[in-house]
Amino acid sequence: VFRLLAKHKHPPRHSRSTSTIKHPNSYPLNILASGTMVPQANVCSGAHLHAVDEARLNGIGAQINALHVDIDHSIMNPGFHDTAVKVDELKAAIEAMLAREKNLLQSHSIQLVKMQSQMVEMEGQMVKMKSQIDARQQVHVKDLEAQDQLVSEVRELQSAIAYLKGRVAAVTIDVYSETNKAYGKGKVGATQHVRLREPVAHAVAHPSFKCKDVFENTMSSAATLVGRCNAAGSSVEMVANQMLLEQKNKIIDGLTTLVACYEYLGLDSGMVNDVPNPNK
Repeated sequence: VFRLLAKHKHPPRHSRSTSTIKHPNSYPLNILASGTMVPQANVCSGAHLHAVDEARLNGIGAQINALHVDIDHSIMNPGFHDTAVKVDELKAAIEAMLAREKNLLQSHSIQLVKMQSQMVEMEGQMVKMKSQIDARQQVHVKDLEAQDQLVSEVRELQSAIAYLKGRVAAVTIDVYSETNKAYGKGKVGATQHVRLREPVAHAVAHPSFKCKDVFENTMSSAATLVGRCNAAGSSVEMVANQMLLEQKNKIIDGLTTLVACYEYLGLDSGMVNDVPNPNK
């Protein structure tokens, strides 16, 4: 009783509106008289976990302030004999609550560390995926360039093939024309060695066959080959077939002229014994 009266005369805690306790996670908390605990250092990151921890700590602060009020009330009542026992019980309860809060803070810290490691891993995966996408885009660009180059080469080959077909047709007509001229000269020079048929009453006018005109027409067609190919819808085969049909008509005209020459000269091809070489 005398000890309680002595404490009542010199109360160590009446004049304090705030008190400071040591938090189990090694940072101090300011406990206000209203029961609000204000942390001096933020140990957790994350709005949700921080709000939960702050609410828990505020509740603990309110309970501690209530315990302070009970202790002060007990000290002011000298007739209360179980004050020491109640203080020990309250102290044990406070220590238990602080231990639970320490465990919660540790578990939250572990969860935060795991979340941070997962975020770092996800960032690494995103960087890897981005690099793969960039590599695929580069390969796609190279494929497009190679495809364009192949298309241009194919078009050049098609135009070259069509030009060669035209040249072959022109050379064929030229060969037929030169052969016709040489054969006609040989027939005129060999009339003394052949048997003549009955004379022809009237001379027949025959169309003239000029190789120069045919060759010039063929060259002009080859010169405008790209334009004709574009006009035909980029169909090289169609243009080549048209050119062959044009040359076919000219070949038929040349053969008709050759037959007319046979009839006009009245020669029998089977009676020719010696045909002079036109190169001599």
